[in-house]
Amino acid sequence: MYIFLGLFFSLLGGGVNGVTDQNDFEILNDFRNGLKNPELLKWPVRGNDPCGPPSWPHVFCSKNRVTQIQVQGLGLQGPLPQNLNQLDKLQNLGLQKNKFNGNLPTFSGLSDLQFAYLDFNEFDTIPADFFHGLSNIRVLALDENPFNQSSGWIIPSELAESFQLVNFSCSGCNIVGPLPDFFGKFPSLVSLRLSDNRLSGNIPSTFRDSMLQVLWLNDQEGDGMNGPIDVIGTMVGLTSVWLHGNQFTGSIPDDIGRLTSLKELNLNRNRLVGLIPISLANMNLRLLNLNNNMFMGPIPKFKAGNVSYASNSFCQSDPGEQCAPEVTALLDFLHDLNYPDRLASEWSGNDPCQEPWWGISCNARNEVSVINLQRLGLNGTLSPSLVNLPSLLEIHLEGNNLHGTVPSNLTRLSVLRLLNLSGNNFEPPLPRFRDGVKVVIDGNAKFQAKGPSPVSTPSPSNSPEMTPNNPSSGEYQPSDSPSSGNSKPNSPNSPISVNTLSPTKPRVLVIAAAAAGSTVSTLLAVVLRKVTKDFAQENELGRGGFGVVYKGELEDGAKLAVKRMMVGVACNKARYRGRKGLVLLLMSRGVEYLHTLAHQSFIHRDLKSANILLDDDFRAKVSDFGLVKLAPGRDMSVATRLAGTFGYLAPEYAGRRIQLRSGTDGTPDRASGTRRTPSRRKPILGRVVLADKIQQRIAYCFNRPALDAKEDIYETIYSIATLAGHCTARDPNHRPEMGHAVNVLAQLVEKWKPYEETDRFSGINMTLPLPQMLKGWQDEEEMDTQDFSQDSKGSIPAKPSGFADSFTSADAR
Repeated sequence: MYIFLGLFFSLLGGGVNGVTDQNDFEILNDFRNGLKNPELLKWPVRGNDPCGPPSWPHVFCSKNRVTQIQVQGLGLQGPLPQNLNQLDKLQNLGLQKNKFNGNLPTFSGLSDLQFAYLDFNEFDTIPADFFHGLSNIRVLALDENPFNQSSGWIIPSELAESFQLVNFSCSGCNIVGPLPDFFGKFPSLVSLRLSDNRLSGNIPSTFRDSMLQVLWLNDQEGDGMNGPIDVIGTMVGLTSVWLHGNQFTGSIPDDIGRLTSLKELNLNRNRLVGLIPISLANMNLRLLNLNNNMFMGPIPKFKAGNVSYASNSFCQSDPGEQCAPEVTALLDFLHDLNYPDRLASEWSGNDPCQEPWWGISCNARNEVSVINLQRLGLNGTLSPSLVNLPSLLEIHLEGNNLHGTVPSNLTRLSVLRLLNLSGNNFEPPLPRFRDGVKVVIDGNAKFQAKGPSPVSTPSPSNSPEMTPNNPSSGEYQPSDSPSSGNSKPNSPNSPISVNTLSPTKPRVLVIAAAAAGSTVSTLLAVVLRKVTKDFAQENELGRGGFGVVYKGELEDGAKLAVKRMMVGVACNKARYRGRKGLVLLLMSRGVEYLHTLAHQSFIHRDLKSANILLDDDFRAKVSDFGLVKLAPGRDMSVATRLAGTFGYLAPEYAGRRIQLRSGTDGTPDRASGTRRTPSRRKPILGRVVLADKIQQRIAYCFNRPALDAKEDIYETIYSIATLAGHCTARDPNHRPEMGHAVNVLAQLVEKWKPYEETDRFSGINMTLPLPQMLKGWQDEEEMDTQDFSQDSKGSIPAKPSGFADSFTSADAR
């Protein structure tokens, strides 16, 4: 009896063997021994029975096996035992908000584990097999641990076997690579928090119709996540969506109003575009952040309690105000092109004729007249909304990836003269446009496969029929006579195209524009001299303001008339505009290369007429790179010391900040045909003075007698003067990129190309060496600019006021 009682009390006093599984005890003992501050656990020093009774603090057992360890927020420091996964009956592990460090042990094989909170610690690495066998895990929190800090880590596919997962969070733990698509397949997943990692790619399509309630993918380092967010509109259970700090593109899904449980939506700092859906504006959200995107159109009246929408491209500044009709039409057009990033970033404001809208040109009445968006890789369809731009003259969409049919209502554009859709994927039928409209559809495979098939449209019944002028080229033009059917296509390489309009009418000579010195230009001169007998006086038919008309006869007996430009007029006007326009275009292309096309972006900082060189073919070369500066990361603004030439500095330069400009102050000079004048003029450093100067130049262009500005060139003069105004806008953010300037000038140069002769022009012998020819032109220009200024001594104005007398150009450099 006494022996039995003695043994009983000996066991109660902590004998050698306890009731806790011996392996579990050893692992807990290793856990305690590895800590720098084990006293915080308050575990008995000589105890060997964690399960008790009484059990050790923070330890919970079932049937002598450890099932829970809850030490959250104790401030424990040190590593975990690497054999922790041998606690194979562990169900709940709470280690969060401590300072555990070193290698996180594998959890492989812990099939009973349901809750694991390891967040807010200092673990260095996570093993590759960590997630293996976690078949019953429901909550797994790994946030704010610097796992594999240098290289990052990818969530392994073994986690896809955890079908019971309800909550997975790993924000700020260095995950790299794409978002695994298996997260969208978990039937019970409610919360996915992966903020502040290095995820890339888009939101997988497997997330469609997911029952997730919380989705946090915000603030990914590097390039961040991208692609559309359309899938969000199908996840009707969402209550909180954080996507800010990424590169998501596209528009907000129109059906986002279906998310009736949504309370938070943060889309700040992305590249989202398009109009704000009315369904979103009508949602009673607690938080709505739309800042720093490229949203367009009007600002709706939101019902959200806390809403912000700063730094976007809205057409108005106040909620509820509508856009101008032309802006609405262009935004609808952009919608059908899927809002390409390049255009969405440039098309802002409520006036496409005053703001730098990429690819948009306007006439003198501030009406959109040209859409030039060729070879931009555009996708989508051609919007019928263009019919709401009644002043459209030309539509250039060649070299893109557009598809679908050509909207029939575009035939109602009353002044349209060119619709170029070549090199796309359009399909028949082709609407029948009015007489005078040139439609180019070559390079559209479906048209070529089925052949041209113009069809009737809702246009008036007396609309003239469209007949192919050259079926092989894809150009459709109205015939002068519907009955004519003997039109003969000409070789595309032929310099002269003769179309027979009727048996009784003389043929019309069409001369293709050719560059000076080209084979085509030389051939034209030979042919024309031959058919007019070297422009013999007896073949003269009449004289006009720009030249003499001669009759001629081709070898097959066809009669024709040829107009030879007068020596003085042709060169002093057409040649003058053509040469200067070409120089300006080539200079712009050079600067465009420096700004956006080179491997890195550079700022010239001293762009002026004196630094533009011409070769023997009058091709402009940008020179003098002594002040060039690298723009890190292609940033459009860089801080820099004052440098450059007075009179060519950006207005804000005086504020110690320079903007990459799309053009120089020299553009108004090219428009008016004048040179810069010396110090008697006001310095143009002030913004108001600069704006006034531009307006004066534009007004002068239209009234300068030397240019003989007829009505037919007003639009050209206005276009280049307007471009100059945009390039020198007071707000640096309103200045277009150099590519826009090149786009505008390229169209104008085509109009300026003069017919080239090989004789003497304007008293200048074209056979002389280039320096002597240039001197002749300079002498002419000196005479030509005297009506504007009699004291011009150079192209550099005087030093502006406010600088010390000792400050020289050398100091500026």
